[in-house]
Amino acid sequence: MGRGIVVDKQLKTSIADVYALGDCAEIDGKVLAFLQPIVLSANTLPNVLLFDPTLLNIPALMIRIKTLNYPIQLGGHYDLSSSWQVNFTEQGMIAKAYNQNQRMTGFVVTQDNLNQAFPLLREIQIN
Repeated sequence: MGRGIVVDKQLKTSIADVYALGDCAEIDGKVLAFLQPIVLSANTLPNVLLFDPTLLNIPALMIRIKTLNYPIQLGGHYDLSSSWQVNFTEQGMIAKAYNQNQRMTGFVVTQDNLNQAFPLLREIQIN
């Protein structure tokens, strides 16, 4: 156990024949309690159980936080080592995360800037 049931990229735990997925699984140190990684995990596990050496591949995710007064959308990957470029305006915020190689790896947009989420996600995937 970590923050969830620790599994590898085949959703295996450290105990033989025990697997985990969904809200309770910790994959690569992260609990990804969102629909996209859960569906990808559910599609990977049957192959693993049928002895196909399939590995779970989670692409850059995009998450929308649906609040009435301050909508937020975020995507990509970032951690404590990421550096951020943040731009605040009356229309909201655009924040971009960069890795040590100055490659954009994630973003957060708010309010009227939500329309920038998909172009930023595409930019991450092209890099």
